This record gives sequence, structure tokens and C-alpha cells, in this order.
Amino acid sequence: MAKVKPHPITFIQSETNRINPILKQLEDIMTGKENRKAKMKPVKASKPKKGSQVLKTKDSERKVLQNKRTDILKTGNTPAKYSEHKLQVQCVKWFRYQYPHYLIFSIPNERKVSPIAGKRFKDAGRVAGIPDLFLAFPSYNYHGLFIEMKSDKGKLNENQKAIQKILSINYKVVTCYSFNEFKNVVNDYLK
Repeated sequence: MAKVKPHPITFIQSETNRINPILKQLEDIMTGKENRKAKMKPVKASKPKKGSQVLKTKDSERKVLQNKRTDILKTGNTPAKYSEHKLQVQCVKWFRYQYPHYLIFSIPNERKVSPIAGKRFKDAGRVAGIPDLFLAFPSYNYHGLFIEMKSDKGKLNENQKAIQKILSINYKVVTCYSFNEFKNVVNDYLK
């Protein structure tokens, strides 16, 4: 018997129903509405499998990491780069689900690297201040959309301001401080 494919509208509705609670949960995490302590579950340590490599850290490094985790759980504050990264991941996941036929990609420009690697990246074309994301689709009078992601307390540095001024000649350039702001910018741009 031949397998019957669901109607496209039915499929989209079922996928939307499946993903909406996930998006809501992500939004709650980003806005701090989620009670982190209530949802924490103890994790049992498992024994490493035979033949697998185990990463060993010094006791002092382990204590520093544990203190950072404890501070985050107590205060709910995360380092700016970490929360900015989480925001960007959430936005990219939403975009790829919402607009699967459009191309958005990150421009990894924030990595801390050794001086030798930094010179190699610079020689290969790395430029400080380039926005985090690029939507490669022309719309209205723009050739594409550059998006700089910032945490709610983040600020643009001088390099970023200069690059945004240059790019804004032919591209739409925006800075987003929240998931909702990102959604609104993208939806308006793709109308």
C-alpha cells in the first residue's frame, strides 16, 4: 500500500504546533522568566566507556568552573558574551525554521586566538567590527541584511560603528538586543 503524504498546510500546522512550545521556552530563558532552580535535575556521572578519552582538568580549574556555575545559578546573571551567544543561537534556529529557503549565516569574528593565528586570520581577510549575522537576500533598496547581536546591556564599539556606517550605503544594518527585536526586523525586511 502506498504511503499517503500529508497535505502541506496540515504538515506546516503540525510542525508549528510542535515548535511553538520550544520557542516559548527559549524566549522565557532569554527574558529570565524561567525558574532555573526548579527545573534543575541532578545529573549522574557515568563511567567512561572502555577505550574512550577522558579530559582531565586540574582541581583548581575545576573549582573555578564550579564557582562560575554557582554564581550564574544564584544570580541568574550570565557573562555578556555567553548570553549574546545564546541569543544569536536562538535567533538563527528560529530563522532557519521560519524561513528554510533563505540563507542566513554567522561571521565568526569574536574568537580569541593566539597572535600567530590572529595574523593568519587578518591576512586572510578578517576585519574587526563586522556584524555577527548576514541575511543574503536583496529586499527593497538593500542588497542584504547585516545583523549585530548584543545582549541587553551590550554596546557597539568604535570599530562596529564605523563598519556599520560603511555597510549602510548598500545594505540594511541593524543591531538587535532581544529575540523579539530580531524577529520583527527579519519579518519587516522579508515582507
